[in-house]
Amino acid sequence: MLEVGVSLSHTEAVASLAGNEEISGRYRSFLRQIRSGVELDEALEQSGPFPKVSNQIFILGYEHGNMVHSLRNAAEMLENEVENALATFVALLEPIAMMLVGTVVGILVIATALPTLSLLQEL
Repeated sequence: MLEVGVSLSHTEAVASLAGNEEISGRYRSFLRQIRSGVELDEALEQSGPFPKVSNQIFILGYEHGNMVHSLRNAAEMLENEVENALATFVALLEPIAMMLVGTVVGILVIATALPTLSLLQEL
């Protein structure tokens, strides 16, 4: 949005698109502080809508006058972090799913074998 000329203080509509009330509230608080004249680094620390590493990237971009580039880098970093977390979750979920499937199959085998064995014992 900054690339097309929308100022940071006019991005409140983005807050409602977050889908998370806590993050939306923090972002709105951040924007209120910016509009009231609080410095970017103070507003980021007080409202904290983003992780601390992202805050540092934003502040560096702001100080060097290259906010768009720093926001893009922060977005890529956060995207990679989410992808890594999801990959880790899936890697941990696969063995658990295999154990559950094995347990269900084992129960089915035992449930089918027990009546057959009891019939054989009666003969």
